[in-house]
Formats: sequence, C-alpha cells, structure tokens
Amino acid sequence: MAILLFAERWGWLPPGQMSSVGADTLPPARRLLDVLRHLVLPALVLGFAGAGGVARFVRNTLLEELGSEYVRAARARGVAEGRVVWLHTLRNAAAPLVHLAGLDLPFLLSGSLIVEVVFSWPGMGRVAWEAIRTQDVPLVLAATALSGSLVVAGNLLADLGHALLDPRLRDAR
Repeated sequence: MAILLFAERWGWLPPGQMSSVGADTLPPARRLLDVLRHLVLPALVLGFAGAGGVARFVRNTLLEELGSEYVRAARARGVAEGRVVWLHTLRNAAAPLVHLAGLDLPFLLSGSLIVEVVFSWPGMGRVAWEAIRTQDVPLVLAATALSGSLVVAGNLLADLGHALLDPRLRDAR
C-alpha cells in the first residue's frame, strides 16, 4: 500500500532500489540525498510495522504508572499535572520501553526480510532467505548465529539501559 500511494499515485518517493539509476555519477552530497530519499519508504514501512504494538505498550505502562502511589502522593502535594506526567511517570515508564527496544534490535537488523524483498534492498534478511532457498547450510547457520547474537546483545543493552534509568538498580551494591 505504501508503494502504491507514495510512489505510484503521488510520485513523492521512489518505489524501490537503494539508489537511482546513474546515482554513482552524482557528487557525494547529492548521492547521499538520493540514498536517503530511497530510504524513506522502507524505513516508514519497517517502523509502522511495530508502531501499534509499541504504542499500546507505552499506553499500558503509562496508565499503570499513573495509578502508582508516588504519583498520587505528588498530586496530593500539589505538583502540576504536566510535571507529574513528564518527570515522575515517564521516567519510571521508560525502563520497560528500553527492554522493548532491546528486543526489537534483532528484528530491525535481521528480521526485515519482507521490507528488503519488497523494496529491493540488500540486507541480512534477504541473505538468510536466499541461503534457506538454496540450502546453503553454513550460511543458514551463520545467519542464525548472528541473529542469536543480536538477541543477546539487545538484551544486554536493554539491561544496561535499565540500570542507567532506574536509580534503585544503580545504587544497589
């Protein structure tokens, strides 16, 4: 649908590929702009694929935090509602979001097969798919090991980010 609307009907963005024909003859700044223009549509599609789930998660986490005792105490002390939401609630709601972002890392780097195929972009998802189709077992194993490593790295980064955001974890010794 995105290609149909943005590329075919309105003509705002290119429908695929990583660069325009003859882009390698352009000066470096124009070549970068050409690549960025070709990147907009795949990035939007990849971003919107998980946006609903993330938005629902954020909403539920914020609603849970807004019902907490410390939020009620802050409101009882007369703290402005905007300050309660922005300083008290969002800071504590950010820790689960960091974990969610850490789990999304492997998907964004290796699980974007559909976007890579539809928009004709090279990437790890496409390489893994071709390896599965041609029964290239060593490449399938390498792609699986890389994907597993990304899951571990994403969880590690999420735990480190959680420790930075949550003072209770930072001060525990």
